[in-house]
Amino acid sequence: MISRKYDKIIELFNLDPISDEFGGFTVVPKSMGKKWAHIETKVSVRNTDNGNVENYQTIMISLRGRGLNLDVKTDYIVYKSKKYVINKIDDVDLTGIDLTAFCTESDG
Repeated sequence: MISRKYDKIIELFNLDPISDEFGGFTVVPKSMGKKWAHIETKVSVRNTDNGNVENYQTIMISLRGRGLNLDVKTDYIVYKSKKYVINKIDDVDLTGIDLTAFCTESDG
């Protein structure tokens, strides 16, 4: 993908476990930095279970992944103060340079 297509800034976060004083740990979000990305909206879902109205957006984020080790289980993306959970990561050219992340908007 041409670098001019990356026109939005996103912020990547990682959930880091930090030990507490009682032998356990707590999970704290840690910023991995900001990246330029290209964002496409794929699906918008409106769920109305039990009288609660929930609107979810599924977006496709294309970004340069050089030096990134994204993990689907512990990483998430913040764009326009909304949290997007990563569902799947595709390596476009199989070299780790161009990545496509399929994300769903999260409530919490």
